[in-house]
Amino acid sequence: MSRESEIFEIMQVGNRYCDAINRKDLKDVLSVYAENAHWRIPALGMDVQGHDGLREWFSNAGILRPNAGHFVTQQLGVQRLVRYTTDIANVYNHFHAVEFDQAGSGFQYYMIYDDEMVRNNGKWEVTDRVGHFLFRSSTGPVGVPIPCPPLRRFD
Repeated sequence: MSRESEIFEIMQVGNRYCDAINRKDLKDVLSVYAENAHWRIPALGMDVQGHDGLREWFSNAGILRPNAGHFVTQQLGVQRLVRYTTDIANVYNHFHAVEFDQAGSGFQYYMIYDDEMVRNNGKWEVTDRVGHFLFRSSTGPVGVPIPCPPLRRFD
């Protein structure tokens, strides 16, 4: 595999994660993480280890919990590859998440995920993730109807 192809695969981990969150697919969310992955968000006091811990957190406290908002989206912004070898990579991923419930309440945040990944059976997986808030609000964004307006067509 070429270096460019390898880097492309590394950067796709963030896209796979966002896609799985947006589809509320816990199985695919967990597939991004190594079996013994460690995820922390110091500002929340959140510290989760392994697939069992991640499954419990996403299902009971995280964005996939049963009482989560009516509309949830996580979008990937800027990515920066910091270190890359054939078996390990470090990437900064900038995420924006929005959640609304039917009553109109919700939250939004911008966060940097500091990810360390390893190659496991030919697939890149997150082994260590630390989330750092850049912005956090207990209200959803204003001025844009949710769900977002349809894409414009230029035919």
